Amino acid sequence: MAKYRPVPVSFWTNPDLEDISPENMYFMLMLMTNPETTSIGVYRITIRQMAFYSKYDPIAVNSILTRFEDLGLIVYDRESKEICIKGYSQYSINKGGKPMEDLIRKELSDIRNIDFIKTASKYVKINGLTDVFDERIKDINDSCHDTYDESYIDTGDDIDIDIDKDIDKDKDNIEIVEEENSSTLSVPEDNYDNLKNQKEKKSSPPPEIFEIIEYLNDATGSKFNPETNSHIKFIRARLDDGAKVQELKDVIDMKAREWINDEKMSKYLRPQTLFNKTKYEGYREDYGKVGNKIKATKRLQVVVDDFVSDNKMNFVWDAREIEALEQIASKLKVIMQSKGEDMSMDNMEVVLNQVLERLDDFYLDKFSMKIINSNLNSILNGKSVSKKREWERLVASFD
Repeated sequence: MAKYRPVPVSFWTNPDLEDISPENMYFMLMLMTNPETTSIGVYRITIRQMAFYSKYDPIAVNSILTRFEDLGLIVYDRESKEICIKGYSQYSINKGGKPMEDLIRKELSDIRNIDFIKTASKYVKINGLTDVFDERIKDINDSCHDTYDESYIDTGDDIDIDIDKDIDKDKDNIEIVEEENSSTLSVPEDNYDNLKNQKEKKSSPPPEIFEIIEYLNDATGSKFNPETNSHIKFIRARLDDGAKVQELKDVIDMKAREWINDEKMSKYLRPQTLFNKTKYEGYREDYGKVGNKIKATKRLQVVVDDFVSDNKMNFVWDAREIEALEQIASKLKVIMQSKGEDMSMDNMEVVLNQVLERLDDFYLDKFSMKIINSNLNSILNGKSVSKKREWERLVASFD
């Protein structure tokens, strides 16, 4: 039987949504109507699933989720990968009775976050149904005294078992770890632990390891747990080899740019692949060839971000926007060189800012590095697209 999800007409008049972009409105509709949704407005969904349903890349998804959380529209549990759409249950649950109780009971059985259950319960207006929510909260408290089921092990990976088997067969993914003067063969364990339903011991990581895992999460839109041993050990091994924190971040930046929009390779943006001894050494060599370009691009992104913030615009970076920015930088570099100007990054930042300040309403309304790149010559020559189009419409009116 087909599932339907109601969208209240008040969605279009919600004052919290007045200043967000059409793309963000579309994303909110996706959160309310995608195949993972439930009538209670609480359900489990991964970043990659949201990216698949919305057709946005994981970095954009992560950015939009943060914005929605700031607005108080949703809460996303990065541990259990559960989302709570605040107030949704008051529109979707509009009748009582045993069938509705059974449906809610079934939906609640998959939820681990007690706070989300309590939030959904607050908005239910049908007498008797809140008792079902209270039952689930009591069951969770009685079984594990926590906000999620302890038998659930979050490795931070949403990777098919077949792919992990291929990785495990790769000799480069096997690492010798020296412990107490004895060598033991260590193979990435995440999926084996899940399959065998074994509980992985967790420990508080040193600050530098926590920093690296959080940096990886921010760069890729992932939710790797900084306290998961199978993540920690690869990073600790590289740091013990003498690698610097910034060097590991550099590898994350490079591979994220390279793989984030590649459906096959994006699955390998994880600690056990990025920081595997043999692979990491190769990545560091590759970074030596492109590192300066990546650092320069990140500096230019800050210039754009400041401009976007000052003009209160909605703009989200993705791989295509970054590529367009790099093309803009290359064109500006040629122009600066032909004029004998200072070629330093400091001056490049000044020149890029001058380009942004020349944008007219057309570019501000449709702000995008791709559009600016396509029309860079017109912008530099002071030609206004909006005025040009007004002139074309005026000429057409006389035909």
